This record gives sequence, C-alpha cells and structure tokens, in this order.
Amino acid sequence: MSAAQASPNSEFISLSNNLLSELKNSYPFWEDLVAKSGKFHSALKVVIQTSSVFIDAIQKVADLASRTYGGSREIGTCLTRLCLRQRRLETKLKSMSK
Repeated sequence: MSAAQASPNSEFISLSNNLLSELKNSYPFWEDLVAKSGKFHSALKVVIQTSSVFIDAIQKVADLASRTYGGSREIGTCLTRLCLRQRRLETKLKSMSK
C-alpha cells in the first residue's frame, strides 16, 4: 500500500472511531427519547378519547340550539361548525397515534 492510499484509510478509520464514540455517548439521550415518546403516545390516546366525549356533548347542545327560534339557531350553527372542525382535528390526532 502506498503512502497516498494509507492516508485516506487512516482518516476513514479515525472518522469512524469518532462517530462510534459519539454514538456510544449519546445512548442515554436515545433511551430518554424512546421513554418520553411512549408517554406521549399514551397521553395522546387519552386526549383523543376525552376530546371525543367532549365534542359529542357540544354537538348535543348545538343540536338543541339549532331547533330553537331566534338567536339560538345561529349559535347552534356555529357550534355545529366548531364540532366538525374539531372532529377533523381528532381524525388527524388518531392517525398520529397509530
């Protein structure tokens, strides 16, 4: 092996050794990320379940307000729109939690 070939090989070896040592030192951070992502997933599932129940309750009030006369009808329409938007958001959250 010539001197010109030995230099790139030694640089590659040095670079790969540095990379491996950095990966070994970052192991606790990766473990922390995995643990926190599990907690996030659990919390996201709880939020989805509770928000679904809450949106159902708002929808019942919106339906009640829509069946009345006067200004309450407009409030019912606005609440129905709000529920539709929140259900779209809920669908996106469900896709994230899978």
